[in-house]
Amino acid sequence: MEIDCQTACPNGYYGPNCDDQCGNCVDGDVCIKTNGTCPGGCAAGWINDRCNHRNIALGRIARQSSTLTESTVRTGNTTHRYEAWYGVDGRATTDVHSKPLTCTHTNSGDQTWTVYLNNSNTDKIQQIKLYLRQHFPFRNKGMKIYVGGQLCFQWSHTTYPPAIADVECQQALTGNNLTIQTSDYLTLCEVQIFVCSHGWFGEDCDKQCHCSLNTEVCEKITGQCLGGCAPGYMEIDCQTACPNGYYGPNCDDQCGNCVDGDVYIKTNGTCPGGCAAGWINDRCNHHCHTNES
Repeated sequence: MEIDCQTACPNGYYGPNCDDQCGNCVDGDVCIKTNGTCPGGCAAGWINDRCNHRNIALGRIARQSSTLTESTVRTGNTTHRYEAWYGVDGRATTDVHSKPLTCTHTNSGDQTWTVYLNNSNTDKIQQIKLYLRQHFPFRNKGMKIYVGGQLCFQWSHTTYPPAIADVECQQALTGNNLTIQTSDYLTLCEVQIFVCSHGWFGEDCDKQCHCSLNTEVCEKITGQCLGGCAPGYMEIDCQTACPNGYYGPNCDDQCGNCVDGDVYIKTNGTCPGGCAAGWINDRCNHHCHTNES
């Protein structure tokens, strides 16, 4: 930033012109100001290189239709209840007997498990990761996943998910809860639901929103901005720069006459190198008339 390009981005920002906001680095660490990565890794609940992909299920309230209670040597001769909240406690495993015990477990019969999310209406849910019990996978035949009561994904009555399952809903869904249903025992060791942080979108949250209103959060799957694209960008996802010769909102404005055919700035149409001979004003679109003697 700055004209002499000697000033580093302020803390919390990175990239060209310091326009990109850092993600959620561990322990409030500062991201690398050239590419936004977190050298120490991500804070709890955040993933990917820039730590801007969030697990919105972590630590949320969960309920299940029944809870298995066990008192055996395996649990140290103490009574243990395989409560619903173990499915969102942040400890991912496929070993139901791992210590400390960290998996949910219901009784037999038709069973459901639900997590209640504190998400915004811009958080369309599509990416889910399940950590299931590595033994007895057939118990999960016909498993169904619902988001806000809408069917996200289901396996047929003869198939079941692997112990670690990356699930993509058939379409992005909006809802403040997620329910998993089976017709047998239901054991979940961790359920993760990923959405992008505000200002980012795409499958890997690697595309930055370009909305005309600074306060608007773009749709986190498609990048669409209800208020339209920021000046200099076009198309539904607002990722395409204006074609040469045009600038501004919706790329409707035609560029002026920059010096030596210089490239103008596509957000506001100004010519950084000045105007071609005979043209004046910021956008070099006002012809300069001279009086000849």
